[in-house]
Amino acid sequence: MTLSVMAETVFSQERTNRKISGCYKEEPLKNILQELESQLQVKFNYLDRSVKDKNVTASFEKKKLPEALKIILEKTDLSFRIFYNSRNIVLFKSKIPPARSIPKYTLCGYVEDVDSGERLMGANVFDERRKIGTTTNMYGFFSLTLPADSVSFTVSYMGYRFFQQQFFLNRDRRMKIKLQPISVMGDTVQIVYSEQPFENQGWMGRSAVPVSQMQYLPELGGEMNILKTFHSFPSSEFMGKGRSGLYIRGGSPD
Repeated sequence: MTLSVMAETVFSQERTNRKISGCYKEEPLKNILQELESQLQVKFNYLDRSVKDKNVTASFEKKKLPEALKIILEKTDLSFRIFYNSRNIVLFKSKIPPARSIPKYTLCGYVEDVDSGERLMGANVFDERRKIGTTTNMYGFFSLTLPADSVSFTVSYMGYRFFQQQFFLNRDRRMKIKLQPISVMGDTVQIVYSEQPFENQGWMGRSAVPVSQMQYLPELGGEMNILKTFHSFPSSEFMGKGRSGLYIRGGSPD
């Protein structure tokens, strides 16, 4: 370690305006501060733990103390404040190390039927750990971007077995997921057939009115009119007043 102090025409109380030079290579910060205190008659105030295990590599020439301290502390998390009404210089933490950015990688591929190779549209693709997911498009393709971390990768589709795979994602991955179809088994249905003889109870085009029901038909003069009874059938037609004929559909008037 080398350190030189060059006095210029300055007042003795303006210690911080003195120009200094220094060259350090992996020098403990605490040693550098003690050397500056001895040469410039200043006092550094700091917590021991804030300078512990901090080594400095720096070089400067003919710099005032504030400029020299900026160079010395540049690669640390410390800053300083000089109190000009005294010889005290306070060191304090001011820089928060930037958070290390977590890289992201993409999972992409196709979801297919293991037997036919048919690509499945609308399959659910999901990371159980981060609760992030997507669905396959009309071509069975999916794309899911996740931060580098452990992944609980799942794929589900109605009528197919649930797929799950766990791995650490540290690169882009292209996958081909083959789902196994499942059979839905229900209760057994039994059909019992009992053979019975078929009886033809009538003929096509035949209409019948039991005599027991004719008593409920309207009567004229207290007598039942059988001819008028036939007028109630959909296949017959009344010929009009003053005529006794009966017209049966598909035939001629009688």
